[in-house]
Amino acid sequence: MRRYAIPIASVLLLPATSFAQGITGADALLAQASPTRPAAPATSSTSEMKKYLVFFDWNKSVLTPEAKKIIANAADDFKKTGSARIVATGHTDTSGSAVYNMGLSVRRADAVKAELVRLGVPAGNIVTIGKGQTDLLVPTKDGVREAQNRRVSIEMPVAVAAKPAPAPAPTPVVAPPPPPPPPLKWAATLGPWVGWNLRESDPGNPTKQSLLVGPEVSIKYAITPNWVADVAGAGFNTVGTSQNDGWGGRGVAGIRHQWNLGAWHPSIGPEVGYIFGKGTQDGVVLGPVVGLDVDLTKNMFLYSKVGYDHNFRNEITQGIVNGGLGMGYRW
Repeated sequence: MRRYAIPIASVLLLPATSFAQGITGADALLAQASPTRPAAPATSSTSEMKKYLVFFDWNKSVLTPEAKKIIANAADDFKKTGSARIVATGHTDTSGSAVYNMGLSVRRADAVKAELVRLGVPAGNIVTIGKGQTDLLVPTKDGVREAQNRRVSIEMPVAVAAKPAPAPAPTPVVAPPPPPPPPLKWAATLGPWVGWNLRESDPGNPTKQSLLVGPEVSIKYAITPNWVADVAGAGFNTVGTSQNDGWGGRGVAGIRHQWNLGAWHPSIGPEVGYIFGKGTQDGVVLGPVVGLDVDLTKNMFLYSKVGYDHNFRNEITQGIVNGGLGMGYRW
């Protein structure tokens, strides 16, 4: 029974609540008990865990050149020490959903395993685990992009020479994390704006409707990751629905609550401003707006929005249904 104690204890050390790939179940017992493969050294006073940290770009599982250097160091130590097992544990930050982050953490751990195998480490000696956003290196709120949490930890037991007197354990070799990128606070958008006025002010025809079309620009500022303030201005002309074609303008400011779901950022909030010109009833407008931003890259995104302007000079049902879409740039 003694010769099975170490393999069984090693298997029980694997986390039961994490996503794990590689050696599991009966395969783990056979792999570690095989006479052709050395058994994993038990943690004792003559061994210690050596740890490496590999960092990833946001929403990526592709290894950077710096990450490949760290993995190469880990592979060299594996070959020198004759360690029987490497554990690669993937992690993410809190941006995106928990389900998506769990899958991303597994893909990151698999990318590290693939590089170790390419460098000569046997695939059967590598265990991969995905922990998603459940074990943060830097505690943050939900929806925060934190570079130090986007990582894979590589751990392996290494032998420590016996000494006559106890000595402090050596500090694990940890690669310095890259500096976190500054948060992107500002954004600008440009695109067409369309409004359907349910009551215009043409002389002698006060109930006539009008279609308003023109360009719109806006500036946004992220007060927090979940609250965004913006100002927008549009110039418009009536299209085939006004007795007096001519240019008008609309300027509004507002604040929205934004959800950060990976590359998708839906939002909702109020906006207030002033509208004037042909095809409208000049006056103060107030109403809700619902929007959606979709990331194309770290800086570029598409936006769309739909809102309703209540003109205080008209009835609540005689406002302007409006919307827009276009491109945005974040910095």
